[in-house]
Amino acid sequence: MNIFITENAYCFSKKAMNPFKKFFDRYKRTQILNLLTQSAPEAIEAHGRKLILPAFRRAARQLPAYRKILSDYGLSSDDINTLTDFKQKVPVIAKEDIFPSSAIEELLMQGQVNSLANVMVSSGFSEKNSYGFGTFSDRQETAFMIDTILEYLFQISRKKTFLLNCLPMGVKIPSALPMAETSVRSDLALSILQKLQTAFEQFLIVGDPCFLKKLVEDGCTAGLDWPKINVSLILGSEWFSDSYRHYMAQLLGVDFNRPEQGYIGANFGVTELDLSLAHETIETIRLRAEMQKNPEFRRKVLGNQGRQVCPELLVYYPNRFFLETSSQHELIFTMLNPKALTPLIRYNTNDNGFLLSHNTLKNILAEEQRGDLLPKLKLPLLALQGRTNKNLDLQGKSVYPEDIKEGLYSDTEVAGLTTGCFRMSGQQNIGQIEIQLKKHIPLTPDLRQKFRKALLKFAGADMEIVVYHYHDFPYGVELNYERKFIYS
Repeated sequence: MNIFITENAYCFSKKAMNPFKKFFDRYKRTQILNLLTQSAPEAIEAHGRKLILPAFRRAARQLPAYRKILSDYGLSSDDINTLTDFKQKVPVIAKEDIFPSSAIEELLMQGQVNSLANVMVSSGFSEKNSYGFGTFSDRQETAFMIDTILEYLFQISRKKTFLLNCLPMGVKIPSALPMAETSVRSDLALSILQKLQTAFEQFLIVGDPCFLKKLVEDGCTAGLDWPKINVSLILGSEWFSDSYRHYMAQLLGVDFNRPEQGYIGANFGVTELDLSLAHETIETIRLRAEMQKNPEFRRKVLGNQGRQVCPELLVYYPNRFFLETSSQHELIFTMLNPKALTPLIRYNTNDNGFLLSHNTLKNILAEEQRGDLLPKLKLPLLALQGRTNKNLDLQGKSVYPEDIKEGLYSDTEVAGLTTGCFRMSGQQNIGQIEIQLKKHIPLTPDLRQKFRKALLKFAGADMEIVVYHYHDFPYGVELNYERKFIYS
């Protein structure tokens, strides 16, 4: 939820629309993208590493809540002098270590409450809230960064573009693009698309996977001719499967060989860190699809990750944060922005993944003669597997929600019958998947077997399948898409 403490200055209206400023921002974006596509990958990462110790020292000296944590560990800023010290001695923290017990003054650099302009609140998915605090200056910088990413992906300076924000809970997207904020009202979003479809060259729709599934399917039911509109989906909030992407592409008429006519890609953000930490590119989308089809190719690229389902493949920006993984493959972030109000250091987000350098991927793809799959951005990659500790251990196998999602959307008929919401549970080697039908879909005798075949395709274990009418589903009877859905 985005709560503005003072009037929303990001209609920094007249200033933002100043023609000179627009020209200068476009020039800066072009220069940055040139650097990111032409620089040596190791130079980009080395620049980020130089920022780690200064970021740690700033937080250790000026962020009261973090200073207290370090004191509990017997550490001070003077104890950390090398990157090795940083990795070996600085504690890894999580939201429960800093947010619940800290007053607002302790969560801001030097207690600067007067600098606070907006607050982002997490969805409460883990039953504990975390917060992202920002100034108006932060918001302008975030807008510039987001528009730079959008420029790379969609050439927004050359195409007349409209952004449709369908994120829940009033989450704002800082951008200079014209936009509408409909939250999770599919009727409003469709009405805007129908009214504006001839006025813009392309539409970017931002939302979570389950809601955008509903939006696109509702559009089909309403007679909206999706292939005639240049629509791209930017998906956040939760992990989605490669099969989901291809299911949605069929409905929208998206061809991944012609991304200029439509794109379906992931954005990874964390409330307390940043709206956009990592994102897909057209090359990583094609790479993921190839790895999902070819397990041997996947093993060559990612090693033996022990799963049948390919992770999301995202490029990330080592000049903005330092990213590590724990021994359990949990993601650990150190934010590097010297102006951040709450710079979190070695922060575990409870997400699971692997890291891959650009040069390592380049060498692997060269050996496989698939250089066409190498991202043009010279950035490292995050292979995002999903949330930590959400698997079930059944019959000697680990079953993950991501396995069920991949299977669900691999059958387009089955995918079209459900909201996409399901719940996994298990006891004593007996597993169960409960899944929700869409409204007005009858529960026929053969339906359970169709779902069973799809849902267990990648599970590796036998599980009971329970199919519910929409209103009988016991986990959120009337979905409002305001919260992240809990799959296990």
